[in-house]
Amino acid sequence: MLFKIAFRNVKRQIGGYLIYFITVALTVSLLFTLNSMIFSSTVTLIAESFQNEVRIVSAFLSVLLSIATAAVLGYGSRFLLRRRKKEFGLYLTIGMTRSDILVIFMTELIFTFIFSLGAGLALGIPVFQLIVAGITKFLQREFVFGEYSVSGLILTVIMVVVIFLLSSIVSMVYLRRVTVANLLQGEQVAEKTVRHPKTWFTVMIVFFVLLVISMAGVAATSGDTSIDGYALILVGGSLIGLLSVIMIYVGAMKSGVFYLLKNRKFSARGTRTFTLRQLSGRLSADSVMFGIIAVLMSVVIAGGSVFLTLVWSQLAGTQANNPYTVSMYMPYDSTGELTADLPEWVSTFGTVESMHQYTLYHLPGNNLHKYINGYYYSEDSVMRESDYLQLSEMIGYNVDPAGDGFIVLCNGITGDDWEKAHSTNYEGFEIELGDRSLPVSYVSSVRERLAVGGIANSYIVVAPDEVVDTYAINNARALTYCAVIYENGIFDEQSMLEFFNEKNNEPEYETSYSLAGVHYSNFFNIDISGMFAEYLMQMAAPWLWIVCFISIVFALLTMAVLGLKSVTSVTEDKRRYKLLYFAGATEKEVLHSLTVQLLLYFFLPFVVPLLMSVPILFICLALSGFMGGYMSGLQIAGCVFLFSAMLLVLFGLYCAVTCAIARTDIRRTLRSVS
Repeated sequence: MLFKIAFRNVKRQIGGYLIYFITVALTVSLLFTLNSMIFSSTVTLIAESFQNEVRIVSAFLSVLLSIATAAVLGYGSRFLLRRRKKEFGLYLTIGMTRSDILVIFMTELIFTFIFSLGAGLALGIPVFQLIVAGITKFLQREFVFGEYSVSGLILTVIMVVVIFLLSSIVSMVYLRRVTVANLLQGEQVAEKTVRHPKTWFTVMIVFFVLLVISMAGVAATSGDTSIDGYALILVGGSLIGLLSVIMIYVGAMKSGVFYLLKNRKFSARGTRTFTLRQLSGRLSADSVMFGIIAVLMSVVIAGGSVFLTLVWSQLAGTQANNPYTVSMYMPYDSTGELTADLPEWVSTFGTVESMHQYTLYHLPGNNLHKYINGYYYSEDSVMRESDYLQLSEMIGYNVDPAGDGFIVLCNGITGDDWEKAHSTNYEGFEIELGDRSLPVSYVSSVRERLAVGGIANSYIVVAPDEVVDTYAINNARALTYCAVIYENGIFDEQSMLEFFNEKNNEPEYETSYSLAGVHYSNFFNIDISGMFAEYLMQMAAPWLWIVCFISIVFALLTMAVLGLKSVTSVTEDKRRYKLLYFAGATEKEVLHSLTVQLLLYFFLPFVVPLLMSVPILFICLALSGFMGGYMSGLQIAGCVFLFSAMLLVLFGLYCAVTCAIARTDIRRTLRSVS
């Protein structure tokens, strides 16, 4: 009989259990994805060097998700019970025991978990493929269809059962201890009055100013490690900022509604007074919870944004540091005999799209570097103008000739030095090359490193060919470079490395030399584009998976608590909505008041985190500049707002479901008394 009642209740109370159902279904889909990552052989294909790390991370996140979900669902079941207190009171009146009610309630949860398990597994199938597609895209690999695992499926079912048992224990403990009086206290929350609203308003203003100052300090410091107390400022400023967020919410929740009610011109219109009074006590009681949620969401946005910015900046810098498929540098051979066959050798490993050999000559004195920065720590070099034009064309730049002067080419320097080079006034400055003195024509806009390795790690003077040829006659400190772009970036990497290793061991190529303070033991030095980038992405993929997953879990469980609490509060306040209706408000006005309350209640915890995106953006811009400044401002903004958008999607989903359930409940109540 009790099971029949429970099954009937699930069908009748589907609206009340919808938030619970969605939360469990989404949790199951994430668990299925994580467990598939642990056992699927697909991980071996997409994360060759870090497959163990991916599996360990997935296992850790799976356990973390299970524990967090069990705690939240156990906590959320209290709201389901409070929402149905009259129904359970009726059961007690007709002679049921507390144990009978426990059986009914737990049976309802079992049915919900069974339905959620099926829906979650069905959702997990495409979610797993989306995750695999995202990882392969991140690793710049060809998409492979993710292989599902029976072991992953079994482990998911086991973990869902464990989640149910843990949450059931929490629910049972609460149900055995709660009294009828506790169940009937829901309406009292909205009647609490806030004391000392002016003091709380002052608290909000003080901590808002403190938040602005702390975030400004962090943003100003994050891109300059030379500042004294760099780490202390970052950590201290961040902690002060997080504490300020909590206190801003406490102050705002305890004073904001008071001042809105005090403004009669605003509050007297329509049902605003009713709406504000409904929100007053609830916001005051939940102010600390809102502050904690805001801190968690701020950490999610900040952590995810900073991580993505650092990874993509490093990746962009890696690609800019070698824009060709393969770069080689070797000792300068004035006869050209040792490298005469280089084009033929290179073409045997793939289809060559473009290739160019050139020479860079050391420029003594470091006059250019010293003029721009006020000091020097690296060697300046000189390049022929024709080489500069051809190399720029290879990577897609259309550049201007040098004219009667020389071009300043920034090659492999920091973002700050790049900015200095473009902002320096070169009026009256000249470089002496042999018997010629050349002024600056312009600073090149090419951000990529045209000469990879060797002495080409600073500023390069790009001068007319005839000037460089005259200067080169008496300059023996030089390196020969070779830039190669293979069609679609495809070539036999292993064979190339083996071939040139063998060449380095041949008698005519056995050499050891020093140039610009660097010792070289090989004749041919090879740098392959993408080698470090691929390693970097594989190393970053597990951590990116952690950041994204934790972001989703935080938002998911937070939304579940807010949704269940909101639906319960609406059920407890039905009498108030009836009184508003009897006082002359139309059904449309009552539902409008209800919707505004729910939207504000859901959205308020996200106001400060979304506003925090602005200082976080400046922090990420500073970090990107510190990493070389290879990312555009638009790309960094995309990294920052990606996590904000993800949170807003979950916010929209749960808010829409909660509004639909609450509006249906109140509409039914109003029409029953019409």
